[in-house]
Amino acid sequence: MKLKYFFYLICMLFGCTVLSCKSTVPAINETVKTTTVIETIRDTVFKTEKDSSFYEAYLECVNGKVVVKKETVTPSKNGHLQTPKVQIKDNKLSSDCEVYAQELIAKLKTKETTNTLKEKVPVYYKEPLTAWETVQIWFGRIFLLVIVAAIVWLLFKFKII
Repeated sequence: MKLKYFFYLICMLFGCTVLSCKSTVPAINETVKTTTVIETIRDTVFKTEKDSSFYEAYLECVNGKVVVKKETVTPSKNGHLQTPKVQIKDNKLSSDCEVYAQELIAKLKTKETTNTLKEKVPVYYKEPLTAWETVQIWFGRIFLLVIVAAIVWLLFKFKII
């Protein structure tokens, strides 16, 4: 009968020891998505090629007045300049060449979006054991020795070995 109570006592101590040592829940790695938007504003210069138009004329004096004998007109290459307007009025030569207004103002706005995934790994700090945890460890070791001794004693008592 004493063996039965001894067995119950060992089972209760084993149950208390196992149930008191609760394992922690494993930490889950956390993934963080970061979106970075970089907005850049740039001033831009548009270059235009040089352009010219040309007028050449041979003048002659007829009856005391200046007259154009032969003229050569070269228009502009890109069309920015109009052909020169030449007039002779009262023996006075006047030339006029107009340019189209050119105004180039440009601001370029660019957006660059980058997505990064960063995995947060939990950091574990090794802390020293508390007094209660140390006592539990020693009681567990003693309990295991008692169980091994009881099993060996039972095996010798019932002559299994």
